[in-house]
Amino acid sequence: MSFVSERLSEKMFLVLSGETTVREAIATLQSNSGRPPRRPGGTWSFEYMHLIVTLPQGRYALLGSSTGGEFQRRLEAAADKIGEAILDVPLARVPDLCQPAPVVELADDEATVRAKHGKLPSLAVVLEDGQPVGVFWSGQQGSPRDSFESRFPTQLFGSTMVFAREESGGEKRRCPVCHADFGYFKPVQVGEAWQYHCPHCDADLTANPEL
Repeated sequence: MSFVSERLSEKMFLVLSGETTVREAIATLQSNSGRPPRRPGGTWSFEYMHLIVTLPQGRYALLGSSTGGEFQRRLEAAADKIGEAILDVPLARVPDLCQPAPVVELADDEATVRAKHGKLPSLAVVLEDGQPVGVFWSGQQGSPRDSFESRFPTQLFGSTMVFAREESGGEKRRCPVCHADFGYFKPVQVGEAWQYHCPHCDADLTANPEL
């Protein structure tokens, strides 16, 4: 066995195309590793798994999916910025969700892995014949959460999805330029980065973290 094959994570992994929409990805995770809320107002719980998302130019993102996991938290944070429109956005284009992960080959020895990355990555996508076959793990994984209490008025993983900022009486934002109230930003992609604009006057509000 190779150095990499001896260190494959025992956790399940799931490969999703970067063209998979958020709506489709959530449904897939609920079907594969999810348990519905046990009570009204509760949230979905998920068994821990590695989520590999294909990106352009042969790259991959690697995210932990679990109850309150990295994928769930990042996705909900993005949804709280752009609202219900996120459901039809491909995973590879969701703001601040998918970053290229380290990649190693199944047959790599330790010296090759270190030469590629300068050190041993704690987690990396493992390829064989150009296809993901698992996740390399050299460090310790934290324990999955038992529950997830969203800190946002927008919720994707409850018994129903909630986009409360658009509702009457919902928590609104106020544009410091035109002073109009609004629920969600207008997302504008500039290269690989995202800007968040006022939906009324189109002012760039990306640098206003208090919003």
